[in-house]
Amino acid sequence: MVRDRLESDPTLGMALFEIAGERLREAQNLAESLAFDAVLSRVANLLLELTGGADPAAGETVVLDTGLTHQQMAGLIGTTRETFTSTISRLAASRIVRPQRLRLEILDRGALHNFA
Repeated sequence: MVRDRLESDPTLGMALFEIAGERLREAQNLAESLAFDAVLSRVANLLLELTGGADPAAGETVVLDTGLTHQQMAGLIGTTRETFTSTISRLAASRIVRPQRLRLEILDRGALHNFA
């Protein structure tokens, strides 16, 4: 049944291959990051990814209001909540981020890019 549908609509098959390819690329990037990147780099990459490509003017704050806990974000990058929180604290001490409850203000995207 699925094979018949794909044979009758090749654009559907191509769309499925594109989706599968993108998911495979994302999984490979995550695996490489977990294997080779330092936690600070993984945290920086996650925060930049969560900004959704926002490119504010210099000095403008980006607010991440994801509703994700530190535990959930730590799980996304393969680290512990304690390590994630410690890394956020280091970034806050450097005035790169300002943590709030269930949200995070990105004060210096350029600095995050340097760590990523």
